[in-house]
Amino acid sequence: RELHRLNAIRFGRRLFWLQGPGWVERPWSWDLALVEAWKLGRTGVPYIDACMRELRTSGWLAYKGRKTAGYFLVFGLGIDWRMGAYHFEDVLLDYDCAMNYGNWVTVACIEKPRRANFESEASVADIVEAYRIDIEYKLSAEMANDPKGEYIRQWVPELQGVSDEFVHKPWAMSQEEMVKVGCVVGKDYPAPLLSPLQLSTKAEDWNVGDGDDGHLAVSRRRSGEHRVHPYDSSGRSYSR
Repeated sequence: RELHRLNAIRFGRRLFWLQGPGWVERPWSWDLALVEAWKLGRTGVPYIDACMRELRTSGWLAYKGRKTAGYFLVFGLGIDWRMGAYHFEDVLLDYDCAMNYGNWVTVACIEKPRRANFESEASVADIVEAYRIDIEYKLSAEMANDPKGEYIRQWVPELQGVSDEFVHKPWAMSQEEMVKVGCVVGKDYPAPLLSPLQLSTKAEDWNVGDGDDGHLAVSRRRSGEHRVHPYDSSGRSYSR
């Protein structure tokens, strides 16, 4: 808290700019339908939906949930980070201006220069694709932390009947399985706004290390193909 308050004094109004204190230029989306789905917990991604429904209902959300839900909004949907900050400002009972905006610029990777190196030709879709594996890794970590999906079942009742195997990823069920458990994705529960997501709790599926930009560098071991996006001059690799 003290660090964010000191940074708020240091950054001043730059803390509220789209480019953030780091003056990072990159494309953003202002798709209000996506923003509303995120706010209501209707993204089709169970852990994110559980987080947002808890926040909307109680006015509180654990720190890890705030950061993961925020990361999904910014890099999973490509939305202007300030729309998330405004929403947290509206609903958090423990709202603090410096902490809220300080955390959001950190989540969006715009608190420092050169944290995101996409060139001017990049699109929102390019950003989302390049960060897809990071999203998958974060959601896979939540799946490992809560293998039975107890947190999800508490806040997303549509998934009560779904087996432990699929409660974090209901889209992976066959149509027959969906009908059997009474949860047809796209009907009883939203289809994921970001798909297809590949989640795994197996450590051997992931390479994890420190990236050059200060981020966690994540890639898939199970995929033999690691690509570098043509508009990302940082050289981050990702897989399709």
